[in-house]
Amino acid sequence: MDSKSGFSLKCLCAMLAVALMLPQVCFAQEILDAKAGVGIQTVQEIKPHQVQPRRAQEAPKIQEAPAQEEPKIQDAPKIQDAPAQDAAPQVQEEANAVQEKPKSQEQPKTQEQQVQQKPQDQQVQEQPAAPDPNIQPAPGAPEPNVQPAPGAPDPNVHPAPGAADAPVQEAPVQEAPSIELDAPDLSQSLIAPVMPSYLPIIMYHQISREPNRLGAYVVSEEEFESDLKLLQDNGYTTVTIKDLLKYVNKIGGLPDKPVMLTFDDGFQSDYTYALPILKKYKMKAIFSIIGQYTEENSDPNTPRHINYAHLSWDEIREMKATGLAEFQCHTYDMHDMSKRKGALKKWNESKEEYRVSVLNDLSKLSEACKKNIGESPQAFTCPFGCYSDQLGEIIKEFGLPAIMHSYQKMNVLTGNPEELYILKRFLRVHNKNVGEWIESWNELFKEPVDPLKADKIKP
Repeated sequence: MDSKSGFSLKCLCAMLAVALMLPQVCFAQEILDAKAGVGIQTVQEIKPHQVQPRRAQEAPKIQEAPAQEEPKIQDAPKIQDAPAQDAAPQVQEEANAVQEKPKSQEQPKTQEQQVQQKPQDQQVQEQPAAPDPNIQPAPGAPEPNVQPAPGAPDPNVHPAPGAADAPVQEAPVQEAPSIELDAPDLSQSLIAPVMPSYLPIIMYHQISREPNRLGAYVVSEEEFESDLKLLQDNGYTTVTIKDLLKYVNKIGGLPDKPVMLTFDDGFQSDYTYALPILKKYKMKAIFSIIGQYTEENSDPNTPRHINYAHLSWDEIREMKATGLAEFQCHTYDMHDMSKRKGALKKWNESKEEYRVSVLNDLSKLSEACKKNIGESPQAFTCPFGCYSDQLGEIIKEFGLPAIMHSYQKMNVLTGNPEELYILKRFLRVHNKNVGEWIESWNELFKEPVDPLKADKIKP
């Protein structure tokens, strides 16, 4: 074969080889377009002799991203794999940026994105209606950053359910303490005080050792001691005005069978005869003093006799120190029937003049008591048992929370503070059979409190 023939044969072989390679080039171009979403311009930049080697390199490049040491770099290739994304040019630019920059620069950039993602997730929890665009591209991808604890709900991935569940779980926690903690406090402070109770009050005046002086307002030492023994044997406990104030103010209760012992006028016999017997039986009593008489009997130059003398401040202080004596108001200078009828209004006195007179009298005794025994009276004892509605209003205006009367009836207390303004008392007279009182009282205490039955108790 000559040289020309050989050259022609070589040309035919080369043209045949080129014709065979053209389909392969087109097939490679279609594969690359389908996988990477690259336009025709990108394929045209590829030289024919690099088609097969690049095809062999494309596959490992796509697999190298999840196999890198830092799993956080997986964001770039997985964004390319999402075929549903409309922003293909943006994905292509991110891929080109990853290829152009070295791997050493990709890691810090990915970490910055993760640092920024944490505050974005917190904002998503506060506002569940505004979803984070960084979380949407790969909601189902098994990335370690998105699902740090598989099997448990992540508040960063599911902000809306987490925000809705929080108040539902807190509701029962807030309700439980309000029921369990408040109930014991209410029982301790309210149950005892609001229990209705009867309250018998005995009114004494003077004790004497002279038989010829015994009568309606004077009893003997033996009679007074007999009363205390009967009360003690029948389970009665003495109470004071302070105890009643605690009761109506719901900070204290009354004993099962309360009784109150009162002495009017503040005679010296209270200190000389009554106090030793009170000490013997450990019982308490209330002494209503007259301020003017106490001032006079505190003067060393004033003649005193046990039959008519009144208590001095020294004697009152000694009695108070025992804890068995409580002192209340019997006016400062209105215990007199010549000027007015007790503390009632004079016939020629205006309402305002009367009001001022009573307030001044109460103020004088209150200041004297506070000066000499450190506390003011809390109850008003009506002189001679005289009382009027106007007097009661003035006493309330002054601030005294209790008034003791001479009505011989049984008291029924239910915890209402107004009940302390009408405290009724049984007058203890000479030769009175107190045992009959106590028997009738015992019958009342056996049953629930009944005001109708209380009114039937005779003096």
